[in-house]
Amino acid sequence: MVRIVRHGADLDRYARAGVAGFGPWAGPGELGRLLAAIGLRRGAVADPHRELPGVAAVAADPVVAGAARSVLGADLDIESSRLIAVPPGGAGGPQHSALGSGAVELDPRGTVTVWLALTHATARTWCPHIAPDSHRGARPPSGRAQPRGPARPAAVLDPPAPSRWRPVPVAAGHGLLIDPRLVRRTPPNRGPAPAVALAIRYTAPGACTLRDGTVPAHLVPVPSPYQ
Repeated sequence: MVRIVRHGADLDRYARAGVAGFGPWAGPGELGRLLAAIGLRRGAVADPHRELPGVAAVAADPVVAGAARSVLGADLDIESSRLIAVPPGGAGGPQHSALGSGAVELDPRGTVTVWLALTHATARTWCPHIAPDSHRGARPPSGRAQPRGPARPAAVLDPPAPSRWRPVPVAAGHGLLIDPRLVRRTPPNRGPAPAVALAIRYTAPGACTLRDGTVPAHLVPVPSPYQ
């Protein structure tokens, strides 16, 4: 069980386990308006912070961005985001980490994923399942075990043993800080309603580069709350 700390995240827990809860970042009314604005699209939408104003506002929210800043420092960029809506009976996601094969190189010391529950996420309704302590040590081997596109992460070819997986329930309007090296997956949605979540990958300056060492143009700076 991951202990939820109101608004701020438990950074000691994050360092030990690779995951920590925080929130709430939104109440029922705010979530209802956000869900109505984005629509319950089936499947995944890549980088919704670029096309959906409601998602861009969430990514810059003081609680959400503040949780990322507690790990990375004041200066933040959004490297990517992913909006997922899984219908009842919908399939889960593969075992993966955020450091799988891709077009960019990520320094795990300057990268964090923020996973936000827009609906209640339980062991039955598509909450993340993690392999505890898998963020420690070497980068997990990754590959294209499943078709990969902008809205699908790279799968881990050597997944942890089934006994190691632990569910991490998240109440609607709360979130998780996830170490990019942590191996995780999501099971099928066995609940009666769609499961909706938003994952945002934040990076600190210099933590995200292209293969040739240059800074990618797609990074979106997060406005400082002090400006």
